Amino acid sequence: MSEQTYREAIRLLQNNGLHPLKVRRPALEDIILLERRLNVRLPRSYRAMLLDFGLLQVESISIAGIGNAGLDGTTSSSVVFSTEKDRRNGLITDTMIQIGVTGYGPFYFIDCAEIDANGEAPVWEAQGNGVSYGKAKIANSFGDFLLNEVHSLLKNLREDHESEYSKYWKERSKDFDH
Repeated sequence: MSEQTYREAIRLLQNNGLHPLKVRRPALEDIILLERRLNVRLPRSYRAMLLDFGLLQVESISIAGIGNAGLDGTTSSSVVFSTEKDRRNGLITDTMIQIGVTGYGPFYFIDCAEIDANGEAPVWEAQGNGVSYGKAKIANSFGDFLLNEVHSLLKNLREDHESEYSKYWKERSKDFDH
C-alpha cells in the first residue's frame, strides 16, 4: 500500500508541473550494495524512490539517496554519507538510515529494523542531538511521509500564488479609485 502512496506523491508532483532534480539513477545492484554497506534492508517505497530518481529534490523537498557520485557521495544528499556520519556521531543506531534534515535542526530517518510484513517501515523525526534524546513517529511509511511532504509543498505553493494574486489585485484596485 505504501508504494501506492509513494506513486501518488510522484503523480501529484508531476501533475503540478514539479519535476525532481535529474541525477544518475542507480541500478538495482547499487541499491543492493547500499544495503550491504549500511547493513540494512530498505523499505519498498524508499527503494522505489531510489530506483526512480536516485534521490529526490524538488522545491523544498529533499530526500537523501544515491546521486551522481554513487555510494561515495560526500554531501547531505547522500544517504550513505549522512547515515554513516550520523552513526559515527551516535545520533542514530546501526539499524537506521538518515533520509533528510528539516533545515531547522531536526532530521528524518527510517529505522530499518521496523520493517513490517508489507516491506515498509515508519519514518521518524529526531532533534539534532540524536534519537537517544527522543524521537517522534511522523509517518507509517516512506510513501506516506513523501505524500505528506508533497501535500504540504503544494499547499504552500498555492498560498504563495494566492498571496501574489491578492497583491496584484490590491494594487490594481487603486486604478479604479476616483
